[in-house]
Amino acid sequence: MSFLSRIAALLTGLLLLAACAEQGAGDGRGAGSEAALPPLLNVQESGRRAHPLIGRIWIPGEGREASEAELARHIAGTRFVLIGEKHDNPDHHRLQAGILAELVRADRRPAVVWEMIDFAREDALQAYLARPGADAAGLGDAVGWAESGWPEWETYRPIAEVAMAAGLPQHAANFDRATVGRLMRDGLSALTDPVTARLLRVAPWSQREETALNLDLVEGHCGVMPERMLAPMNRIQRSRDAAMAAALLQADAGDGAVLIAGNGHVRADRGVPIYLGTNPDAVSIGLIEAVPGETAAAAYVDNARQFDFVIFTALTPSPDRCAGFSFGRE
Repeated sequence: MSFLSRIAALLTGLLLLAACAEQGAGDGRGAGSEAALPPLLNVQESGRRAHPLIGRIWIPGEGREASEAELARHIAGTRFVLIGEKHDNPDHHRLQAGILAELVRADRRPAVVWEMIDFAREDALQAYLARPGADAAGLGDAVGWAESGWPEWETYRPIAEVAMAAGLPQHAANFDRATVGRLMRDGLSALTDPVTARLLRVAPWSQREETALNLDLVEGHCGVMPERMLAPMNRIQRSRDAAMAAALLQADAGDGAVLIAGNGHVRADRGVPIYLGTNPDAVSIGLIEAVPGETAAAAYVDNARQFDFVIFTALTPSPDRCAGFSFGRE
């Protein structure tokens, strides 16, 4: 197998590393479902005691802390709510479920759009959601989650439980591996969705963003990315962001949409939001792990534009993703 073929087969997993470094049946909620919805700031109390930032909400652009009520008011009036994550942190998925639940409590019925489900699984997703008796427990199997490479479905299940209890539409938002391979080999001509292609073409993008994204990609791939891979990886990352923006726009049936994706995708300065148009009606929420010894909230963001809100969580130990990492040889 050629070097490029091996890389194309692994790109989905590799881009997950970079991101880490950074309709149910029925028309509405079932009886008593609102009482069962998780709280907005769904952070474990033990975590709150472990670090002074855990459970706090920060507005980078204003350099100040925000209250839970302020965040709730903001998301209730915003069309697109983009919620980031570190993929292997279960607290992040509980928080995502809590934020989604808050929208439901505000009488919003947004679509839920998943980075973790690729477009090739969209038909399977819709078939499952239309099935009588479908529940959140079975959704993972319905979309082949166990074979996808993402952390186990049980950690993401709270999000689906909120969505299905409220009868929210759910949609895929990512390329499958075959499309990634074509983007790698053929460039942007591999994009078959005209909406994604147009959003990619008209989005504001400067040399500053290009350089910053390249640095993110190199760091996210442990500093060993070959120079020849930088342009195609950059192209794939940007195309994925544009595809997620297109999925949000297409999923919005009148009450907006929520994106569940890695922090690198939801960042407001060079992620999905820039593909939603000039001054988009969108809010970017980064979920960031608080590091022992670092108590300054501003130290956790690259710049004031990176996220509209940051919510701090406990640190989840992860395997050393760079141990033995290599792109291989020709």
